[in-house]
Amino acid sequence: MPPFSTSRFLLPFIALLAASAAIAADGAANVTRQNLRPIGEYIPYYAVNEGDEKLNAANLAAIRGMYWSKAARDHALLAYDFLPAYRQEKDTFKRADLLKASTAQLDSAYKASQGSVLYAVHRPDTGGLVVGRYDAAQRGFEVSLRANQGEGYSWNKPNESGTKPDPKWVVTLVGAWTNQRAHEAKPFYHPKSEGEAREIENRLSSIVTTNATSAYLPCIYLGHIVKSVGSDWREPATSYLVVDAVVALSPKDGKPLFTIDRKDLGDVIRIDKPQLAKVLEVEPTKRPSARFM
Repeated sequence: MPPFSTSRFLLPFIALLAASAAIAADGAANVTRQNLRPIGEYIPYYAVNEGDEKLNAANLAAIRGMYWSKAARDHALLAYDFLPAYRQEKDTFKRADLLKASTAQLDSAYKASQGSVLYAVHRPDTGGLVVGRYDAAQRGFEVSLRANQGEGYSWNKPNESGTKPDPKWVVTLVGAWTNQRAHEAKPFYHPKSEGEAREIENRLSSIVTTNATSAYLPCIYLGHIVKSVGSDWREPATSYLVVDAVVALSPKDGKPLFTIDRKDLGDVIRIDKPQLAKVLEVEPTKRPSARFM
């Protein structure tokens, strides 16, 4: 399905947030980015359905894996997600028999999904990343992440029997936006050498018009899943991906221009939306009132 905007265990997650979340002085909840890992460790997910059966099968496996990497175990839901025969069977007793007979298979599927939380979400459109032309004073390229807080992507679950209403998986991005305050420095990607800077500027120049000061680019969000919610069919099965780094891509050939990580993006992701902060269990706090003597 195409991308969409939307408003992936409790005690283990609280322990995780103790190391990865904080409350900002201005009252916004924060989540912290992790270090970039080797690109081969990230499982790819392409936020597009082009009718390619092989790609669609890989996408289905990836977004399903995102959800189950942090979801609490639910035997019946695992069976629905992983067993076509279970989805197709309408007889209540036969479905129960399938559950019992498939315990080992579902144990294996759940364990495999829990084995990785690293994913690479490929965004093919140019709405999520803006890169400025080379800034000699900063010795780098200004970067602006343009996704909305709570923006994400969905994929329909297989539903051969039609027994569930519009079942789908969702991955919601956390930190695919730039923390921008008037008093804060803007993020810049700083090339490792003049040669790299020249190469990036040359490729940007071939993309934009002569007077343009920036370019809108496709990108890849590299991140880790911190939580999964919504396993009762009243809500989509949703996982939350913290964006640790972003790969800027050329819209001409899809090749990488550069990768910006926490060093230049900044460690802290400010969460301003109370609903998103609540899901991530990092409640915003009110700024203390000033007192005068």
